[in-house]
Amino acid sequence: MIVIKYLKNRKASALTMVIIVFMVISILSAAVLLLATNNTRQVQTQQQGIKSYYIAKSGAEVTFQALTTSPSSLLVDFQTGNHIKTSTISFEEGTAQIRVEGFDKGTVRRVRITSIGKVNGSAIERSVVLEFNYADNGDLVWSR
Repeated sequence: MIVIKYLKNRKASALTMVIIVFMVISILSAAVLLLATNNTRQVQTQQQGIKSYYIAKSGAEVTFQALTTSPSSLLVDFQTGNHIKTSTISFEEGTAQIRVEGFDKGTVRRVRITSIGKVNGSAIERSVVLEFNYADNGDLVWSR
């Protein structure tokens, strides 16, 4: 009788141990899954930010080329005063909101192109600014 009681207690303790081990493994698995999901989300956000930056930079470069090489000389509008023009450039993966303005920096007339890039389907935006001298299109300065 004592032997049977002893065997029953061992079976119960083995079942309890299996349940505890199973719970620990489940909790660890859930934690690993949560970390992997958060890491994936963070990588996607970084990728969207990088794409947005390059869309913004491309928008600024396209605008600079259009201003400096157009036969109708679009640059003339920024020769005097504080003229501001805005436009949107569409790319395959997103859009760039462009703002062009002329301003005086001391005795030098400069043009500033501000471009804000945004990937389609994303709320993440990045901006770049390109400034250059009006007279010779030189002294290019990039900033964010």
